[in-house]
Order: sequence, then C-alpha cells, then structure tokens
Amino acid sequence: MSIKKIIGFSLLGLWLILSIYLSVSTHSWVPVIYMNIAPIPVVVLIGLIVWGIRLCFKKKEAPAIQVQYVISNTATFQNSTVLTFSVIILAIVEVILFLLMINFQEIHKIVLLFILGVLVRTACLWIWFYKTNFNAHYLGAKGMKYSPGDAIVWSIIPFGIYFVLRELWKTSFTPSDQWEKQKNPILLKIWWTLIWASVICAVYQKHNLFHTLHVTFFTISMCLFVAIVYIIYKKQLFHYKNIQAPAAGTS
Repeated sequence: MSIKKIIGFSLLGLWLILSIYLSVSTHSWVPVIYMNIAPIPVVVLIGLIVWGIRLCFKKKEAPAIQVQYVISNTATFQNSTVLTFSVIILAIVEVILFLLMINFQEIHKIVLLFILGVLVRTACLWIWFYKTNFNAHYLGAKGMKYSPGDAIVWSIIPFGIYFVLRELWKTSFTPSDQWEKQKNPILLKIWWTLIWASVICAVYQKHNLFHTLHVTFFTISMCLFVAIVYIIYKKQLFHYKNIQAPAAGTS
C-alpha cells in the first residue's frame, strides 16, 4: 500500500473516530458540526472525505506536463467589488450569529441561521476564489500552482485554503513571474494559527477557559479573514488601474 493510500485511510478513520466520540459524548450530531467545523466552512467535512477517498483510490498515472492556465484574448478583468463586500458582510454576520448562538444555544433558529450563514458565505467565497484567481492570471502572474477551478477545489480541502490564499496574496502584491520570491505573509500565518487554535479549544470548551479562548480565537480569526480578503481585492484593483491608466492615455 502506498503512503498516499495510508494517509487517505488515516484521514477518513481519524474523522470517523472523532465524529463518533463527540456524538456519543454530546448525545447529538449537531455539536459535532458546531464544535469542530464552526470556525471553518461546514463543507470542510466533505472536503476531508473527498480528499481521503481520492488519495485512497486514485490510480497511478504517467507524469504529465503541467499545463499553464491560459487567459483568452477576449477575457476581461473580473470586477469583484460586490462579491468581495458580500463575503466581508457575510463574514461579519457570521460572527454576530456565532456570538448569539453561544449565548442563546436554546434558540434553535439562531443555530440554523448560523449554519445557513456559513453555507451562503462559503458559496460566495468559492466564487470570490474563482474570480480572484482568474484576475491574478489576467494581471500577469506566471507559474501559479492553481487555476480558478483548482482554487475552489483546494479551498474545500483542509489545509488547502491556506495555500490558495497564500498564492492569491503573493500574486496580488506582485502579479508577475517574481511573486514566489515574496515572503509568506505574517497576517495569513496568524489567521491560520487562530483558526486551528479555535478548533482545538472547541473540543474542550466544556471548561470555561477553553470556551472563552474558542470564542476569542474564532472572532479574531474572522476579523483577520475579512482583512485578508479586502487587502487582496484592493491590491488587484490597484494593479488593474495601473494597467488601464497608460491605455487610457494613449487612446
């Protein structure tokens, strides 16, 4: 058995054991969703399963030449202003619903609204990933590892969203073949650390300290996420306007 298959089966087994343990200890499947994946998109569970299955059953293929994503000559810059602010607003609403849910757990409508908010924000975020990745290619970033479609797929896979955002961050600051030379952003590292710190604290949140840390880490991580999305958007818009300025001057 290959190492990839071992990792795949281990991932599936680990999540299954964790889910059963938490459902038995809490006597409900709802806390499993809330406690473990509230700080990250609910669909991360699906991503974990898909990733595990893919690693387990993917057939060996001959190494292929990597094809660079090519932008059509008729393609234009994807204006993502409305989409970006939709993601930001939904993320803020998600935090508000999360805090309400913490304080009013007996009101099931708030829990359902929170889950619905996470799903809607995730759907908008997928479109944002697609458009932002497309814009990075359009602005001239060379040698990117992810195409617009790949950006959506990898954002579902655990740990994948970090690498997708890191690539978008770097290419938004330097949309050329030099983007990889940039240092990994500290803001992104802090955000990612806080997300997983929140997940870990959620598992032990029966203790008051871990409960407080879970709420604090989640809230801060969402604020940082909003900042990251906005910065990437503004940098891409800045480079696009710089490209358009000379063209407008010559016309």
